[in-house]
Amino acid sequence: MFIYNFDQDEPSKWLTGPTRSNGYPSGSEPFGFKRKTRNTPSRRTSCTGSTGPCRGQKGSTSDGYYYAEASGVATGSQYKLAYIGADCAGGLIGQLNFWYHQYGTYQGVLALVNALGEVVFTNSGQSGDVWHQ
Repeated sequence: MFIYNFDQDEPSKWLTGPTRSNGYPSGSEPFGFKRKTRNTPSRRTSCTGSTGPCRGQKGSTSDGYYYAEASGVATGSQYKLAYIGADCAGGLIGQLNFWYHQYGTYQGVLALVNALGEVVFTNSGQSGDVWHQ
């Protein structure tokens, strides 16, 4: 079984689109995700603001997570975070568990797409200021 924990440094086995060091998108779509601890740039100060988490899923400000900063980006823009499958026997993943946080007025659609291009999970819009599994 392969387990990846985003509390670690940025992984070499994940691919993402162009992102500036401050987390804001750069270049063209699909834009990238950025690893972060504490609050997102849109959150501005710890646990105040109107969008994004202020800490990781475990509740500590040292917990790592990946986020897509969408402030100032056109509605409907796409972001991508893809696993290259290096640690999967035969390239197959039998099960995937993950946590997500969609907080803010203008949340888009989170979609999990498998290697065949099939959408296997979606969530749309505001989901409250909590992490969901």
